[in-house]
Amino acid sequence: MTGFVLGCAASALAYRNTENYVDRTISAKMPAGTVFHMMLNYMIWTVVLIVSAVFPKYLNILSCAAGLFMIRVALIIDSLWRKE
Repeated sequence: MTGFVLGCAASALAYRNTENYVDRTISAKMPAGTVFHMMLNYMIWTVVLIVSAVFPKYLNILSCAAGLFMIRVALIIDSLWRKE
């Protein structure tokens, strides 16, 4: 369970990073820092999975990976649910 919670927290952090990037891009009307944004997201996911692999007694790596996908699943369900 702790792996899933850690994965969900990391997923929320990566989502927040993407939200800030999109807000900056819309306000500047020009994409800037795309490589840094993607690199930061991948680093967040990588660190969480490495921590989960190093401490298998406390964190399950498969449930951590499932937690990393929870924001995406929630967004897909929300977009299908609110089809207008």
